[in-house]
Amino acid sequence: KNRYIKSSGINAEYGGVLVAMDAAGTPYFVCDDNAGATVATTICSHFGYSAGQLISPDNYLNDRVSGVTFGATNTNCPSGASDISGCDYSDYMENGVPCFDGEQLAVSCSNAPYWEFTADFARIKYRSKMGGSKVAGRAWCEVTAQKYGMELEDKGSIIGTALGNFNGTSIEWVDGEGQYVKSKDAWKLKIRKELSGGETKEDMCFVCFAWIEGVAFTYAVDTNNCGVEYSESSLDEIIYNAIS
Repeated sequence: KNRYIKSSGINAEYGGVLVAMDAAGTPYFVCDDNAGATVATTICSHFGYSAGQLISPDNYLNDRVSGVTFGATNTNCPSGASDISGCDYSDYMENGVPCFDGEQLAVSCSNAPYWEFTADFARIKYRSKMGGSKVAGRAWCEVTAQKYGMELEDKGSIIGTALGNFNGTSIEWVDGEGQYVKSKDAWKLKIRKELSGGETKEDMCFVCFAWIEGVAFTYAVDTNNCGVEYSESSLDEIIYNAIS
C-alpha cells in the first residue's frame, strides 16, 4: 500500500506517539519493532528538533487515538537522515509478526543537550551553636539529570548526594548521604560540623556533591555564603583528589 508518514501534531517537548496516515487519510500506528536511536533522531529532526529518543507510549494512548490500529513496522532510517519520508518500513499486515498495545512507536524530542547532569543549592541555612564551637543547619540540593531533555525516572534511587565543606586546601565531609524528598524534588543534607583552629561560621564554604555510580559526577558550591577564595581549576583538583 502507498503509505506515507504525516505530521500528526506530536507535542515533541513532552513526547508523543507517532501516528501515520495512508493515502486515503486513514491514521495508523507504527510498531516499534526493530526501531532504534536513528529512527528517533530522524523523527525528531523532521519536527524541527535536534535530539530524540524512543520512549514508552503508555502516557499518550488516550481517547484521541482510540480505534487506531497498526499499519507499519520494522522502521529503518538511514544515518544522517533529517526527514522521515526517507525511512523504510514494512507493511504490518504482510509482516506476519504481531504487535500489541505498548509497542506503538513513541518518541521524546528536544533541543536540550543529549545529556545534562548538574547540581545546585536550592536552599541552605545554618547557624553557630554551642558558643560558636560548631555550626548546624540544613541544606537542600537540587540535581538535574536529563537525557535528551527528559528527566531520568526514579532519580531519587539512582543518584547519590553528599555534603562537604571546602576549607581552602581540602574537603571535609559533613553529611555522607543525602535524603531524597520527592515532594521537593531535592536532596536534604544535614549540617553538623565542629569548628576548630579559629574557624567561624563565616569561614564555611559548603559543597553539594551528586553522582550516578559509574556514570556521572558533579558538584555545586554555595557561592552566596562561601568564605574561602578559590579558583575553579584548583577546586576541581582538590575535589578529584577527595573522591579518588
